[in-house]
Amino acid sequence: MQNKWDIPEIAKIIKESKYPDETYSIFKFAMKELTTNHLNLTDLQLTVLANHLGEMVMRSKDNQSLDPVDESLFSGVSDTALNIAKDITNKIGNLAPSEPFVLSIHFENAIENN
Repeated sequence: MQNKWDIPEIAKIIKESKYPDETYSIFKFAMKELTTNHLNLTDLQLTVLANHLGEMVMRSKDNQSLDPVDESLFSGVSDTALNIAKDITNKIGNLAPSEPFVLSIHFENAIENN
């Protein structure tokens, strides 16, 4: 099976991100979380996730903050999806409290794919 970070679109996103080493590392971590939880994303969904992770790494490193979100909008997100997102945001560090909620949508999509 092809490594997902070798998909040309994903490799390009990682390479062109402001912090490619960190983006690559957190993308691999996210892939491990997906595998551990027996979840799958389509190649397109993974490409969007890679872009999102690169933006998160940039916000963390550059001390930028995502605007607050209404957490009630995410009440339908599963604990599994939210916990994966929290693990990733904690690993990146220095992110706004709204980040795991926005990120969790990627993992909720993975749950729905199964």
